[in-house]
Amino acid sequence: AMTSHPQVRDRNNNTNARFCNAAGERRAFVDPTCHVSIKAYERLIYKEGTSDPEKGEFDHPVDATGYYFYARFGAARIRKLQTGMMGR
Repeated sequence: AMTSHPQVRDRNNNTNARFCNAAGERRAFVDPTCHVSIKAYERLIYKEGTSDPEKGEFDHPVDATGYYFYARFGAARIRKLQTGMMGR
């Protein structure tokens, strides 16, 4: 279990990498019948000049997916990277 919420940047990077990473590998897919998720990903916007999503109608499905992916696939890896970087 997570002891704290991940940083938005870490959660978004982990989620984006599941959908398509730098090597072009796709490890997560959205079923074509999941209209709410598709609409949310298509219409999510970010605060100008940041990687923080605007809170509103479309952020909840994206956040839920991000928390799941982070807890299931990314928390330990990211925690390891963070502790290895200048003691942070």
